[in-house]
Amino acid sequence: MTDKPNPNKIREVFPVFQDVPDEQLAYLSAKGELKPILQDEYLFRGHEPANYLLLILGGHFNISLEQKGELKNVGELEKGSITGVLPFSRMTSANATARATEDSLILAFPKSEFPFVISEFYKLTEVLVHEMNSRIRTFTTIQQQNDRMLSLGKLSAGLAHELNNPASAIARSSSELKKHLAYTPQSFKKIMEIQLTPKVVDDVNDMLAKKISAPAKALSMMERQDAEDDLSDFLEDFDLSNLEDLLENLVEFHFEVEDLERILNLAGKENFPPMLSWIESNLSTERMVSTIEDSSKRIAELVNSIKAFTYMDQGLDKSFQQLEKGLESTLTMLNHKVRSKKIIIDKQYQNDLPQVQIWAGQINQVFTNIIDNAIDALEGIDMPQITLRTITKGDYARVYIADNGPGIPTEKQGLVFDAFFTTKGVGKGTGMGLEIARRIVERHKGSLNFQSKPGFTEFEICLPLSN
Repeated sequence: MTDKPNPNKIREVFPVFQDVPDEQLAYLSAKGELKPILQDEYLFRGHEPANYLLLILGGHFNISLEQKGELKNVGELEKGSITGVLPFSRMTSANATARATEDSLILAFPKSEFPFVISEFYKLTEVLVHEMNSRIRTFTTIQQQNDRMLSLGKLSAGLAHELNNPASAIARSSSELKKHLAYTPQSFKKIMEIQLTPKVVDDVNDMLAKKISAPAKALSMMERQDAEDDLSDFLEDFDLSNLEDLLENLVEFHFEVEDLERILNLAGKENFPPMLSWIESNLSTERMVSTIEDSSKRIAELVNSIKAFTYMDQGLDKSFQQLEKGLESTLTMLNHKVRSKKIIIDKQYQNDLPQVQIWAGQINQVFTNIIDNAIDALEGIDMPQITLRTITKGDYARVYIADNGPGIPTEKQGLVFDAFFTTKGVGKGTGMGLEIARRIVERHKGSLNFQSKPGFTEFEICLPLSN
């Protein structure tokens, strides 16, 4: 097509204009500019000014959004599609990028003509506004899905990291334990060759049992080094082949020189080395078994946190829940990000906060969006901190989530809950998180508010105590 389309041709390509009068469509065609778009050329790019209503007369375009530095395909435009800026739209720039997959043809109608169209052409305006509403619904659905996928990706990455640590510890300790148990018969043979009275055996066993069952006590690097030096000095006169491993285990279970002196007195100088070897073997076994036990518990705790976060084992109806429980399971999901940025979490929970009837999984999504935003806002901040408070005030339970980040610029605070608004870099946020969070809270007949200034941003989630 080289000539501008007449009204009948416009109706043929765009059925939505079926009831629009000829003179209105003729004006649309006369004021529009016919533009060929060759294959691999761009119809528009993300963040470029949006100055035209675009009618696709022929061809095909892929629509993509930039996420994490890459363009992700999210849709397509083909013959009969209407895109670009529309009457009454607040759109000032393109939210996505459209690239031609084949030679295409468009009619570009300038938005400078919109005031005249709105005042004179009611039917054409009605159709275009209807198209705008349909596009908003479609694009919002896509963005919400992308936001959920981004959030899921962040949580999945964090959980993978959290699960990998204990799983690796179990695998490593299991392998070491298998090798250690293979060596045990040799150690056992040596200990059996020792001639000891039952009382000596009981005394050594009692000492070993007390050391193993004693509460764990963390040692600083300097304390550990001092303890190793003292024990090493005492053991230097004995021919011990596994001195390094022996010292590590003795220090770990808080053996002191006095303990070794007692063992020496009980076993005698000749029997002292095999006795220490037997003790070291037991301590090594205990350490590896404890590591496997602790790591298994950690995995179980993570699985329980996932169930608590998603409420996968409960129905879809509202239920009475402790809000602090949701905050804690959310922190577990985001623990990797919190720890990697060395963020201090200050918890100020009201002891007797009543349970609130909520859709728990949805409220956890609110917590996740706000806390995740706070974590991102603390990038590069000295002594980053997030404060979580819960209180009852009036007929509402209130959750406060605050951070000591740079704050939200004053000129942008009015846009925080708008769909697609984000202060994050390109590809790092869709701008749907807080808009979704507000709708969830309002669905609970509550409210979501915030205050922000340099060095302080706080979101307040108000939920009614009775519904």
